[in-house]
Amino acid sequence: MKVLKDLGAVSFDLGEAEAAAAYLNAALVWANEIGDLSGLSAIYNGLAYTYRARGDLDAAAGYLQRALGATEAANDLVQAAMVRNSLAVLSADRGHLQSAVAHADRAIEIARVTGPAAYLASTLNTKAECLLKLEDLSGAEQWAAEALRLATEHSASGAAASVAGAAARLVLAEIAARLGAVDQSKHQLEEAAATYRTTGAKQELGEVLMRLSQLAQANGDDAAAQRFAAEAFRSTQSASHLLERRVT
Repeated sequence: MKVLKDLGAVSFDLGEAEAAAAYLNAALVWANEIGDLSGLSAIYNGLAYTYRARGDLDAAAGYLQRALGATEAANDLVQAAMVRNSLAVLSADRGHLQSAVAHADRAIEIARVTGPAAYLASTLNTKAECLLKLEDLSGAEQWAAEALRLATEHSASGAAASVAGAAARLVLAEIAARLGAVDQSKHQLEEAAATYRTTGAKQELGEVLMRLSQLAQANGDDAAAQRFAAEAFRSTQSASHLLERRVT
C-alpha cells in the first residue's frame, strides 16, 4: 500500500494526474481491506489534490470530506487540522468563502491545541487568504501578521515555519499593493523571495520573482523587471529539473 501511495505522490508531482489517481485508487482498496484509517485519510487527501489538479473541485471536496471522516474516526487531531485547512483552501477556490472561513477557524482551533507552531502559522495564513478574497483587508492583515509573528518566533525549528512566514508575507504584500504602499509591498515580496531561496522552494521563488518583475515594470524600472524575470525563469527551470531527477 505504501508503495502505491508513493507512486501516486511521484506521479502527481510530475503532473501525471490520471496515473496518480490510478495508483491512489489501488492503494485505497488495500487500506479499506485492512481498515487503516490513517492510510485512508492520506489516500483520500491525495485523491483530493489529484482531482483538484484536474479541475474537478467538486470531486476534490468530496474526497476531503471523506479524509476528514477518517481522521475523526481515528481521533487524529493533527491530521484533522490539516484536512480542515485543505478544505478551507478548496472552499475558497470554489467561491464558498464563508465556508472557507469556517473550516479555517476550525483548523486554527485544533492547531492551537495540537501544534506544531509552523502548522498553526499556516492555518492562520489560510484564514488571512480567505479574508483577502472577501475584501476584508483589515482582518486579512491581522491574521497574516499573527502568522508571520508566530513563524518568525519558531523559524529555528525548521524550514516549515520559514515557509509559512513567507506565505504570510505574500498576503501582506498584496494588501500593501492594494492600499498603494508600493515600497512596503516590494519589501514583503523581497523577504519572501529570500526565504524561498534559503529553503530551496524554487517554484514558489519563481512566482514571487515574477510578482517583483511586474511591480518593477509598473514603476518604470525595466532593468529590474528583466532581472527579476530572468531569475524567475532560471528558478522554475531548476524546479522542473529537480522533478525529473526524482524518477531517473
